[in-house]
Amino acid sequence: MLHESQLPRSCDRCHALKERCQRLPGAPKCDRCDRLQLPCQSNRPVKRPGRRPRPYHHLRTASKPAASLNSTEESLPTPPAEDKDKEKWHSLCSSLTRLADSPPIDDDVHIMQRILSDEFLQQFVLPSFCEAHRETLVSQFFASRSIVKDAYVACAISMPGPGEDVSVPLDDMRLASSYRRASAALSVLRTIKIKGEHDVPLCLALGGALLTFALRVGGSDAHAICSNVLGMAKDLYEQKGGAIPVDLGFLTCLVLTETSECLLRGGVPTLRLRPPAASVDRYIGLTQTLMPYFYDLCVLSTGMAQDPGDDTAERLDALEREIRNWLPDTPDGFINNYSATEVSRMTCQATVMQTAALLVIHRLRHPFGTEQDAARAMSSSILKQLDLTRLITGQTPRSIDLALAVACLEVEDEAERWHHLRSASSIGIYSGLFRKRMADWITMVWQARQTHCPLYWYDLGAVHRTPS
Repeated sequence: MLHESQLPRSCDRCHALKERCQRLPGAPKCDRCDRLQLPCQSNRPVKRPGRRPRPYHHLRTASKPAASLNSTEESLPTPPAEDKDKEKWHSLCSSLTRLADSPPIDDDVHIMQRILSDEFLQQFVLPSFCEAHRETLVSQFFASRSIVKDAYVACAISMPGPGEDVSVPLDDMRLASSYRRASAALSVLRTIKIKGEHDVPLCLALGGALLTFALRVGGSDAHAICSNVLGMAKDLYEQKGGAIPVDLGFLTCLVLTETSECLLRGGVPTLRLRPPAASVDRYIGLTQTLMPYFYDLCVLSTGMAQDPGDDTAERLDALEREIRNWLPDTPDGFINNYSATEVSRMTCQATVMQTAALLVIHRLRHPFGTEQDAARAMSSSILKQLDLTRLITGQTPRSIDLALAVACLEVEDEAERWHHLRSASSIGIYSGLFRKRMADWITMVWQARQTHCPLYWYDLGAVHRTPS
């Protein structure tokens, strides 16, 4: 008789999706994990074979309180006619069906279906990564339902519904409900202890959901959420040199958000990203290898605000050379593996973020209002590149709000700044409150330019902390 360790087992990801786990003999990864470039592991406990009893229950839906979500005709999307979309539809249906078959949690399952749709996910990640991101959300839900559920539901309650104007604030009842769930999720976050590498994905998933909620309601708590989550993972991340063999899908969005907040408002980010070479990130595409330079910019800017050293000019020159010489590290088959729209958006991301970093260095050297020609040229390049990409692809590139804010600081006309924020802010499409917060910050800097002369980039932290 075979020992249980010798029995063939599907990997944890395929098991969670209830999909066939296929791999070639001797292959280190199954076909699914290899295609999605995700870790392939089988670490779950071995259970006794056979069907386990399931308690009888009914789940309520918003429209039919007595109906169960097991009715796929009513709860699942209509199958697409095109064969190329069937796999995506099957994956989504599988996720929703498994949520419906889970133990009862009132209407929460029905609400959480909204954050699994491509329409929602594509507001943040590249279309090619929607399936992988959806699998991450679902697998964490089933692995640690009690930990992530409140954060997921808070995010789902607060998200814009069909036909809903993102600029309109949530009604009082909906806002109170979402904040109540987010508060419960924050309490759970404080209790998490990362003891090993397999605790990291759960922590990042919880933090990523809380960050998504925070951005929807304005983003004022985004920095605190990112700092806390990244601080929990920092020791292990740095100990492993960034090479943690688990799903780190939410890491870059947390790092990007915290780094942006630190660069715009003063401070040093929690950790310096160590991205893998020749890879594409679901959030920032090819730009992840540029992120360590933004960390260095934060360190340099904070140091100049406190005590400019004699070597500051040399450090600025060295960092500028590295950023100018930076090129996106594309993996093999990049053009063939991604659509023309995705390639255009990723190229735009990389270009505008690189230009934004150079513009920050320019303003670390020269105060606002001086050396205008070079600054306006870089600002105009960023804004025109965003407009052109939106015109060609029909969508604004994601994860470019930092570059947009840097460019708008050089735009004198307030109406023109607001136009760019409305049309090009990727997070602003999801949250009108976030867009207004960004506009208010840019206006505050422009006002400071009239009273704080000279005003360098490294002075922005003090401007942000000054009571209005």
